[in-house]
Amino acid sequence: MTRDLRPARPTARRATGAAFHNKAFWMFGGFGAGGTTDPDDVASDLWCHDLVHWRCVSTNTGHGARYASLFSHDGKLWRFGGCGWNGKSVTFTNKIWCLNEGRRVWETVADNDSISPPERYTAAAFGYKDSIYVFGGNSQDTDRKNTYYGDLWRLSGNRWKKIHDHTIGPGKRYGFGWCASAGNLYVFGGFDGTRDCNDLWQLSVSSHCPDTVEWTKLPTKPEARYCPALGVVGNTLVLFGGRSKLNSKRNFSDTWVYTQDTTSWRRLAASAPGYHAKSAYASDGTSLMLFGGEGSHGHVSDLWRFDGRNWMCLQPACEKDPAFW
Repeated sequence: MTRDLRPARPTARRATGAAFHNKAFWMFGGFGAGGTTDPDDVASDLWCHDLVHWRCVSTNTGHGARYASLFSHDGKLWRFGGCGWNGKSVTFTNKIWCLNEGRRVWETVADNDSISPPERYTAAAFGYKDSIYVFGGNSQDTDRKNTYYGDLWRLSGNRWKKIHDHTIGPGKRYGFGWCASAGNLYVFGGFDGTRDCNDLWQLSVSSHCPDTVEWTKLPTKPEARYCPALGVVGNTLVLFGGRSKLNSKRNFSDTWVYTQDTTSWRRLAASAPGYHAKSAYASDGTSLMLFGGEGSHGHVSDLWRFDGRNWMCLQPACEKDPAFW
C-alpha cells in the first residue's frame, strides 16, 4: 500500500488564486508558500476544501504563479494570467488554462498567437454563457516599471476580442477586490498607480449580445484600500480587510456589507479575522471563504468563513507561520 505523502493543509502564503468550484473552495499557487519572501518562492500546488476538510489535489501542477485569477465556468475550473519566476526574473503571463481534474494539471486552452490581453496579474476573470471576460490588472517590465490596466477582454472559443480600453468603467488599477455572479462583475477599490481607491463598480453583460456591457458606479462608503476580499453572500456584497498601497501601516480588519436592494453600506460590529490582505478568497452566494495572506506579523495560514452575519474560524493559523515584519 502506497502512503500518501501530500501535506494535510496549505502553508502560509499570500497572493493565492481562489474560486468556488463544485461546491468547494479551491486555491492555487501563491507567494511565500515555502516560508520565505524570496522572489522565486512561487507555488504551483492546488488545494480543495469541502467546508470540512482540506484535500491536496496536487503538489505541483506546472508553472507556479501568484495572483492568478481563478473562476468556475461551465462545470470546469479556469485560470487566467498570474506572476511567476523563470529562474532569473519575475514574469507575467496572459495565458488561460482549464484544469484537467483527471490528470490534476492545468492545460492551455487559448490560442495566444491571436490578439490577446497583455500579460498581467491581479485581473478579474469570470465566465458567462459561452464567453470568458477579463478586466484590469498589473504587470512590470524588466526594470520593474509598472503598467496598470483598465481594459476589458472577451474570449470566445479560442479567440480574444478587446471590448473597451481604460477610458470606460473603473479605469486603470490593480489589487482591487472582485467577485462575479450571474453575468455581473463587481470591483471595489485597488491602486491606480497614484492613489488607493474606494469606488464600487458593477459590470453587467447583456444576455443577448456578449459584446454589449455596461459599467455602473455604485454608492461607496468604506475607506480606500487595495487587496481586500470581496464576495456575494445572499443579496449583499461583503467587503473585508485589505491595506493601503501608499501607507504600509494603514491596515484594515473591518467587514462591510452593501445591500443591493437598498443601495446602502453598513459596517458590521461582529468579530472578524483581524488584519488580512492579499488573502485567497471566494464566494458562492451563500458564504465568503478567506484563507491566509498577509497578517499582522507575516504570512498566515488561517481559514475563515462568513455566512452573511458572522465570521467562523474553520482553521487557526499555524504556530510555524513565518513572521517577516
